[in-house]
Amino acid sequence: MEALALSTKIIARRLGDEMVVVNLTDEQVYALSPSAARCWELLVEGVASTEISDKLAEHFDVDSATARRSVEEFIGRLRAAGLVEGGS
Repeated sequence: MEALALSTKIIARRLGDEMVVVNLTDEQVYALSPSAARCWELLVEGVASTEISDKLAEHFDVDSATARRSVEEFIGRLRAAGLVEGGS
């Protein structure tokens, strides 16, 4: 699987437990929940989606299948918003 790459046309900043991501192309602002913020940080570090799922399952005390599904859905939304590319 190809690695995900963050768009170069974004700004992301942590605000407490949340993360705010701004798409500079269309000026859309996204407020990420604590779990989505952690997923974002792991993506920035280049961690594979399967490992992200494992880390989130452990950190947020959810089962692996739920974490995996949530990470896949989140990455799909990031792709649709133009915030990440690749990973196909």
